[in-house]
Amino acid sequence: MRHSWVMSASSTHDSIASGSGAADPTALDALDALDASESTDSAQASAKTPMASLIAPIVALGATYVARKTLASAYRAATGAAPPSNTDRTVPLGRVLAWAAIGSATAAVIEVVAFRSMARFFGE
Repeated sequence: MRHSWVMSASSTHDSIASGSGAADPTALDALDALDASESTDSAQASAKTPMASLIAPIVALGATYVARKTLASAYRAATGAAPPSNTDRTVPLGRVLAWAAIGSATAAVIEVVAFRSMARFFGE
């Protein structure tokens, strides 16, 4: 959504600069300031995050693997059976959905923590 606004603002900026629209100097200055701040923000963001964006996915992948193995062990200890599989039709649908929700929520939390921790660790 933001991208389409930027494109329309850029088109307005071009039409104002070329003289095809009403030349309002304050609108032109505001659009120039908007363009400058967006390019500065994106340049700073790309310059700040190279290490964290390389390391964080690897950390998240490893931590998710360990967490899923731990969850499976806890499920086996609590129920005495293996965790439900999405292809096993003998297991009730509610149990499979609950297991999928727990696994997905765990993976999402680990991903957020890994990315934020790596950004903090690398001072970004």
